[in-house]
Amino acid sequence: MGHFGVHANPDERGYLLDLQANLLADYNTRVVVPLMPLDHSPTPAAG
Repeated sequence: MGHFGVHANPDERGYLLDLQANLLADYNTRVVVPLMPLDHSPTPAAG
């Protein structure tokens, strides 16, 4: 099983980084990180 996969985001501009690991292989789910152009990203929360 590959640990990282990059896929085109079907809903927006950018990509989805799939962070699958053998530790999560028994679950029917994925952990993904959206990768998008800076001008299309949400504003960070002020702290």
